[in-house]
Amino acid sequence: VRRRHGTLWAYIVKKRDDFLRSGRQLGVIPDAAANWVQFFLGVIITIVLFISFASISSSEPLCVFNHQFILSKAKTFHLDVDNCNVRFLPAKSAEYPNNLIESLKVRIAITSDPAVTVTGDVCEQAANITIRNGRSDTVRYVDYYCSVEILVPDKFVIPAINIVDTGTNVTTVRGGAMDVDSAGFDLNFGPNSLSISAEQAALNVRMDGITCKSFNYNAKRGNLFVENLRTSETAVFESQSADITVTTPQRTSVEFEQKSGNLACLSAA
Repeated sequence: VRRRHGTLWAYIVKKRDDFLRSGRQLGVIPDAAANWVQFFLGVIITIVLFISFASISSSEPLCVFNHQFILSKAKTFHLDVDNCNVRFLPAKSAEYPNNLIESLKVRIAITSDPAVTVTGDVCEQAANITIRNGRSDTVRYVDYYCSVEILVPDKFVIPAINIVDTGTNVTTVRGGAMDVDSAGFDLNFGPNSLSISAEQAALNVRMDGITCKSFNYNAKRGNLFVENLRTSETAVFESQSADITVTTPQRTSVEFEQKSGNLACLSAA
């Protein structure tokens, strides 16, 4: 380098000048008299916009509901899900015109795929909606999402609901006054029942302020946390390994059956 260019610094300066000259010939670097601050600002803005558009195009619209059902006649409602996030929400917290509904409304945001289907029969008193994930096992939950919102009008008695996970992954069910968008929200089933179960999947349930005839949780694994549960008859919880925590303001009694030799801890207060 010293023999050809004199010093290392002179070599660096020459290469810098060569780079700038080539860039100006190609039109990607401004002239020497140009405003370099504006140039670099433009480059940074271009990069940020490119990353933003790329992230938007590659992400799934979790809040874009592509299926909606009104359960105006339902006295019972059966919901089959597969790896879904199910939320009970007060309709008054929803956007217009959903905040004005007078019947139960179910809306679903789910992966767009011919193998993933949503079917429903909600015109009868026994309403049902089925979410079916027909993908092969190797890619069943790859880039898959499912979000279900059950909007409940104010002072509305919810019909009997049976939620069943038919898949093998994890489904969550959440509802009550524990979230910012559902403050003061209670789930009033009146003389009706609420049942949540899973065949093989883990079932995570977090609810608060339920009033119903009976409550049933049945899953091999998962987590159940329910506060302020009021039932006029019974509440039944069945699981192999789920952590179960339930509180009630009522005087109650507990029957406990352990079907295997695994260790278990039961406390009541």
